[in-house]
Amino acid sequence: MGFGEKQARDALSKFDNDLQQALNFLITNPSDIDPELEEAVKLSLQEPQPSELMMQQDIEMNKAIIESMKGFGLDPIQYEPLNPESCKRKNGMPVGLKNIGNTCYFNSLIQFYFMIPKLVFEILTFECHPSHALQLPPLDNSKKLEYSRKKASISLVQELQKLMSFMVCSSRKYIDPSKVLNSLVDEFAKEIRVGDQKDVGEFHLILVARIEEGLQTRFEIQENDGKNNIKPVEKQSSPQRKESMNFIGHQISDDSIILPLFNAKQVEYLRIPSTGQELRNEVVFGQIILDVEEKDLYSAWDSSYHCKIDDYYINESTITAEQEIWPQKFPGVLLFQIQRVKYDKISQNSIKIHKKFTFPEEIFTDRFLLKNMNLCRELRTQMLILKNQARKIECQLESFTNYHGSEVSVEKMLRSCIKFLERQENASAMNQDETLTCDNALLENIDLTESKQILNAYKKKVRNSIKEMEKQLERIYENIGDLYNRPELRENKYKLHSILVHDGYAGSGHYYAYVHDIEGNKWRKYSDLIITDVSFDTVITDSIGGNALASAYCLLYVKEDILAKDQLPYWDFDIESMNNTIYYKQIPTVIQKEIQEDNKKLEDEIANFQVSQVFSKIQGLHESRVDEIGRIYSNSNNKIEEIRLALINFPFHLKVSIASSNDLFKKFILDMCVKEITGKNIESFAFTDPLFVKLRNTYGSLVTITKLDKDYIEKERKVFIKNYFDAKICVTLMQYLTCDRFEDVFKGILFHVAEHDNNFSDYARFIKECAKALTLRLTTEAFKLFINGDHEGMCRVSTIIGHLIGEILESSDIICKAAIKRLETLRDEFKNSRSPLFPTYEPFFKKLFADISTYSVIAQVDLTTIPDEIEFIKAELVAFDSDSWFLGNKADDIAVSYVKIKEIRDKHIIKEWFLLAENISRTRQTAEKLFRDVEKSTLVITRN
Repeated sequence: MGFGEKQARDALSKFDNDLQQALNFLITNPSDIDPELEEAVKLSLQEPQPSELMMQQDIEMNKAIIESMKGFGLDPIQYEPLNPESCKRKNGMPVGLKNIGNTCYFNSLIQFYFMIPKLVFEILTFECHPSHALQLPPLDNSKKLEYSRKKASISLVQELQKLMSFMVCSSRKYIDPSKVLNSLVDEFAKEIRVGDQKDVGEFHLILVARIEEGLQTRFEIQENDGKNNIKPVEKQSSPQRKESMNFIGHQISDDSIILPLFNAKQVEYLRIPSTGQELRNEVVFGQIILDVEEKDLYSAWDSSYHCKIDDYYINESTITAEQEIWPQKFPGVLLFQIQRVKYDKISQNSIKIHKKFTFPEEIFTDRFLLKNMNLCRELRTQMLILKNQARKIECQLESFTNYHGSEVSVEKMLRSCIKFLERQENASAMNQDETLTCDNALLENIDLTESKQILNAYKKKVRNSIKEMEKQLERIYENIGDLYNRPELRENKYKLHSILVHDGYAGSGHYYAYVHDIEGNKWRKYSDLIITDVSFDTVITDSIGGNALASAYCLLYVKEDILAKDQLPYWDFDIESMNNTIYYKQIPTVIQKEIQEDNKKLEDEIANFQVSQVFSKIQGLHESRVDEIGRIYSNSNNKIEEIRLALINFPFHLKVSIASSNDLFKKFILDMCVKEITGKNIESFAFTDPLFVKLRNTYGSLVTITKLDKDYIEKERKVFIKNYFDAKICVTLMQYLTCDRFEDVFKGILFHVAEHDNNFSDYARFIKECAKALTLRLTTEAFKLFINGDHEGMCRVSTIIGHLIGEILESSDIICKAAIKRLETLRDEFKNSRSPLFPTYEPFFKKLFADISTYSVIAQVDLTTIPDEIEFIKAELVAFDSDSWFLGNKADDIAVSYVKIKEIRDKHIIKEWFLLAENISRTRQTAEKLFRDVEKSTLVITRN
């Protein structure tokens, strides 16, 4: 599927072994990997080849994973992400290919083929001659094999045509290539088994041969003689065929269509030194095998074309022969297969060699062409001399950098020795101190200075020698390069186009490809259905080997003129502009229509999935809220609980409302949930909208809110908002009272009266009780200020009392009479005290009582401002959204705080003035003694 075992393990761990979630995560989040974990894995992989036991453990692990998937009811091959949105192709990115069972090598080749315009052009414009569809199976057995193979080849090209068309303009992130693979047969018309680890080069040659055979039928006319025997094949010329022969300047022979892209002829010379005999043979080749031990491409290429053949069999005996290969020309696409797998006689297993193998971004083939044979033989002689010099220096360098195969450099060994001697010196110094002991002083009482100097000198000499050898090697390889840096040897330029990488061991692992996009001038990594943009540095680092288990297996170079740009782009992965490409314009109309239908199908799947996701969220939200209300409501059994419930939120208010039907609060919650998730009310949806249809089918009448329902909801909404904020003010006033913030209480009461005139609710009654208790408490405060000599404070408090009597309390209320009587007592005590200040304040008392009688007392308080807490409540009221869900049922929420308001009051001395107000109202007595008893018991005023 395009991800390794390590990623699979990490994903399973991330989702607590939930296999389905892990697979979705791997498919939709290819880059979500912890960098530290990735680095740790890379380091852990830098180890020798696995033993047979380790390889067997890997096989067992894979089997266990597959069995685990089956246990969850998942097909490990046909698994698809549950979310169709994750199947949608990202704009600007190519289409991936699904791995249908160890077919990553095939997927990598197809992605490479897709970037070869000539090949894709021939496939997209292919149309088999109609006579092939009418042809009957031959009766002649000798013809049946050819007939079956050709039929399969036609099917292969047709399926490739459809696959590549979908790769051009499908909206899907990846597509299934299984029909292409099912159409592939070998030379004997036998189906090629899918799923085995294949040799990529061999598979490529088979695939190209079958494509060529299928394409050839475009111009073949088949006739039947009436006895199911085929008459000789007749070729039909075609103007369109001639156009394709000169596609972007690349000449194609009359006998083939795409073979010159991948195959060419070479001359093989075989010399037998013992006899002086030379044999010449002309063969077709399609790939070049490179030995990884040669370290770089040009060296391996040269070695491949000039080699000795031991045990060559001739005239019933075996001899040693020398072979030279000189291609007459090279194909448009060069496929180099790096031979990394070898048989290990000791372990009796095939092993993969992970050594570093370098290759350039561009190459020239001229030094290997037959026409340059004489020149290049001379140059090769000089090159071999230089190579021999380089090899001697490399051996010397190896003795320094890899001492006796220990993979430890001499310089590192010397450095370690020097550090050891330094530690010995430190240990000896510690032993000379009687308070310290050290058991590591092996060379105690020995002068190590001279030894360190010798070792440092050797270390410096080794370092200088290594640098000098590296410079010599650099000069030699520059000279080798200069040998071939001639105009006549730089005519045929090929550019690195694609790299097939194998990550794993011999016989197991994963293939992926790096392919260069000439239109976007960028490299991408193709790992089955996962495609990512990568830098060229990443491509090279991941491909050259010598690091972990990944390394290039095939290098594909393309001749420069084959990739020449046209007026229109060949492809464009931008959805808006892909129609204006050469590839798109070659797609048959019938396939274009099929792709459009499939894209529409995907969009419908996504839309239906999105509707299902939205509906699931709405359903879950609605159920949880209705259940929450039901659970809390079922535990309420008294009036106080109902008050609390009605303040939790508006849906709770609807639930406890006497006039509310049993379902109205459910309707409101459903509409609330729909709006939260979609941003729209239910009534905003069309009757045909898929989400509305799903809601209606599930909830029935709950989706319909009648005008009567709306009117009732609006009426109750106003009640709820008023009650909610009245409760907040009540709680705030009680907090003020318990903190002796009497002026703030007074302002809060005035604010509430101004906002809710003629209000007879429970909250208004409680605020009236607060006003009565405050009035009586302020009379005590006025006496306290008088006793303490704060006559101005006494006057200010007295005006507040007068304001409360005139504006808040009813004149007939006994509390008013009790408060006025207390103020009269205060005046009389002031007067009887014979204080020289009384005459100064006597006019104040006259005016106060006169204004009280006319209800016109103005409190000596700044009434233009209100307390911060009340100001906050006022602002909150403006912005309050009763349609939003909040579960105000926590300890500090208003629903809980309000029902505990008396409990808060009873824990404070303010309780006594509430009780005093109740006592006066009940007994209609206003005796001064009642006040004096409260003041004495609460210690607010201490009198003699």
